[in-house]
Amino acid sequence: LSGIQVILLVIPMENELKRDFIVFKNNFRLYLSKMLPRFGIIMIAYFICNLSLILFIDNIPSNQAILNSLPIYITAFLAIIIAPLTEELMFRGFIRKFIKNDVLFVIFSSLIFGGLHVIPANSLHQTLFILPYSILGFAFSLNYVKTKNIASNIFLHSAWNSMGVFAMALLKLL
Repeated sequence: LSGIQVILLVIPMENELKRDFIVFKNNFRLYLSKMLPRFGIIMIAYFICNLSLILFIDNIPSNQAILNSLPIYITAFLAIIIAPLTEELMFRGFIRKFIKNDVLFVIFSSLIFGGLHVIPANSLHQTLFILPYSILGFAFSLNYVKTKNIASNIFLHSAWNSMGVFAMALLKLL
């Protein structure tokens, strides 16, 4: 996303972001104790689904291939800072303003998140990666429903992406 897009996402939610970051910071241990067990269980499903697809398709998701082609410092900046902020504001913050029902919100947000993460799909098989990305979206959406705090989602998303960037950097070294 361009800088203008980031600004257009942050400005309308500026007050909510400030409030949520303060609440999250002041209650960090409490949020962590509630987020991690729930997130951990869902991540097991994500890994099983994603690894099964990688083995079945013998390929990686197209968006992952794009990130792999970039220098690691650019990938790190995009994945750890920009993506968590913008994606959580888009897929959780804004969508939640329009869909108040928890179940519909989680389903819709998860599927949109998953669908946009497989663009551009290089083949019909690559569109199957919507499944693990939707599982990831489910974890983030569920967290937002439970915490009602966008900062907790940005943190969780950033932590998740940090592990991925660390793994990518490690693989490049080998």
